[in-house]
Amino acid sequence: MPAALQVELCRGEHSAAVVDCVHAFQESGGAAAGGATSKAQVETCKGGNSIIPAECYRAMPAWVPQAAKLSLCKAAASAAPAQCAAALARRVSPGVAADAVARLCRGAQTEAPAACFVHGVSGVVGRTLGKADTADLCRGADSEEPVKCFAAITDRTITAESKVALCCGAGGAARAQCVRAATHRLAPPQKLALCAAARGDAPTAPLACFTAAPATLPDDLRIRLCSGAASNAPADCAKAAPAALPPQHRAELCRGAASAAPGLCARAMPIQAAPSVTVDVCRDAASAAPAQCFAACDGAVPAALAVALCRGAASTAPAECAAAAVPRSREAASNAQCPLKGASGQPRRIVPMALAVELCRASGNDAAAVGCAATAPHGFSDADLLRLCSGGGGGADGAGAVRCAAAAPRRLPAAARAELCRGAAGVQPAACADAMHYSRGVKEVVATCRGALTTTPAYCVNALHHAPGGGATARQIEDCRGAAPVHTSIGVRELKHAGEGGVLYTGARVEAVLEVKDQWGRFMEWDSGTYVRASLAPRGSNGAFIGGAGRVNATVDGVVRFSHLTFSAPGNLTLRFDVGGAHLASALLRVVETKEAAFARACGAVVRALRCPSDAAAARRAAAAELNAADEIFALVPPPLSWNAIVCGGALRNQGFRVAPGWRRAAWVWYTPAVEALATGRGVPTPLMTALERLGLGEGASGGDVRRAYYRESLRWHPDRWARHPALAERAQAVFELVSEAYAELRAGAKLAATGQESAAV
Repeated sequence: MPAALQVELCRGEHSAAVVDCVHAFQESGGAAAGGATSKAQVETCKGGNSIIPAECYRAMPAWVPQAAKLSLCKAAASAAPAQCAAALARRVSPGVAADAVARLCRGAQTEAPAACFVHGVSGVVGRTLGKADTADLCRGADSEEPVKCFAAITDRTITAESKVALCCGAGGAARAQCVRAATHRLAPPQKLALCAAARGDAPTAPLACFTAAPATLPDDLRIRLCSGAASNAPADCAKAAPAALPPQHRAELCRGAASAAPGLCARAMPIQAAPSVTVDVCRDAASAAPAQCFAACDGAVPAALAVALCRGAASTAPAECAAAAVPRSREAASNAQCPLKGASGQPRRIVPMALAVELCRASGNDAAAVGCAATAPHGFSDADLLRLCSGGGGGADGAGAVRCAAAAPRRLPAAARAELCRGAAGVQPAACADAMHYSRGVKEVVATCRGALTTTPAYCVNALHHAPGGGATARQIEDCRGAAPVHTSIGVRELKHAGEGGVLYTGARVEAVLEVKDQWGRFMEWDSGTYVRASLAPRGSNGAFIGGAGRVNATVDGVVRFSHLTFSAPGNLTLRFDVGGAHLASALLRVVETKEAAFARACGAVVRALRCPSDAAAARRAAAAELNAADEIFALVPPPLSWNAIVCGGALRNQGFRVAPGWRRAAWVWYTPAVEALATGRGVPTPLMTALERLGLGEGASGGDVRRAYYRESLRWHPDRWARHPALAERAQAVFELVSEAYAELRAGAKLAATGQESAAV
């Protein structure tokens, strides 16, 4: 690279693309041969983001002068200018002047400008215009339509220069059709101004709009109103606008309108509103809502802010949103004191109206955004408050974002705290940021914790920094934001039981408190998907099993509680806890059997045998059932069962039996018919029986029969008679209640029947 070019590149700070482009110039060899200066090469490449300007220069025909090449290719986005110039060289002879080539092909996207030029110079247009003017006509063309548009305008009062200005860039003959159809009372400049933006689907619509416009508007304003119109909508809008609105403002209001809505909106504006304000509020309105919004704005809202607030509004919601800031400002001004946050007594910020308007626009007219700014912690700038409160946040005053901002670590700048807590529903993002390691950068803290619902992302990123290599990439931070804690360890914190003297007995309840931690070594937060199971190790269990809830699936702050564990048999037992079949924790327990439990276990077989008498005594039992409830039935129990009956006398007594030694190693056993009834279920009242059936009566029983039956059954099942037999007392109590309910029901029915008979007799 020549020294002069190096010096030119080093004079300013140029991008790598410019340097590459200049290198491409040097490789082409044409620039040096043509005498392009170093400065010209650099200027040509400036503004481009690639080597395309150099490629454009390289593709230029040789007949194009050096200056024109550089001018055409400066900051070019493609080689199309060179293709346009080459097309001219192929089709036009003799050549075109360099300045015409530059005007025609500069910024070209295709060869279409050259085709338009060739079509123009070869026909009537070429005889009317010179090559330079034809180049101006076809500049930026994408077809031959500009030439056709020029040829279609036959009005001799319109100069060629005006025709070129009108048809340059035309996509069809719509502009020419509009001019031809224009009324003769319009001067040529007026026709051109009215038809300059005529559309192909409605070429004469601007003329129709001009005719329909209010006659009170001068021609120049009607032309301004209807230029480019596709229908009579601008004229209808101008008619609907209030007559008090000055003509120039009506034209400005309704220009380009798609309906009469802007005019109707202007009618709804307050009468004291300035015309320029009316235009600003209602331009492009789809209804009268912007005007209604402006009218609803409190007087404390300056007109300029009210315009910005209500332009394009669909309702009065923006005004209602901004009004959330007004009462507090008035209160402060009238009372000359700092307003307070309700009952808390804390200072409340006065929200500037400009900030309130920005908050309303950014939050979709949510008044909570203004309340958020008013109650946010001090130290936030207006820009910080806009960032903090425009994203919403639970509560009428954006309380979630406010609480988060107040709880966020003070080591974070106010702007970072605002970004962290934007849209927060509570303090969770702040808690996450507080859990981040102090060495983490501000951007990393915000990227990790914004929108976090737990502190898990913080612990995940902290673990990455402690790992070999350290640091966290953007991808790792994103993964940590979606990470979930997984149980990785479990330990026994505490074991408590209801045993006396530190001795754990069978059947006694045991409470176990466990700690469950995740992969980052912290206690698991609330989790309902982790199952912790309690079991006994098979070795040494002697057939014992666990009673109570042996499976828990809820952890609160990393703590799991088992509250009703019991053990069925004595021994040195190993109590195990596991999570998902892994991560075991265990505790060794010595369980002792109580005397009562041992006695009941040894005498259980005897009780079961005695409660199922042999069929040989069925007749005697049937006869005994007819006896008084206080009478007892006795039986002689032969050996060897008699010995067990005597030894287990206490357990049998609980079951309703009396035992005494008999002759020849036998034993006498006494029991009441009611005991046998409870053992067999025969003759015991049930909830499914009728009231008469519960008392052992049939249909047609008299009142006396009912009273005698109730006396007999209530004496038989009264709780006092069963107090000596604890094992049967609860069941006897239930039967007694059924009998009492039956008697009460029958008595109530008898009273009701007696009342009915008395009424009938009267």
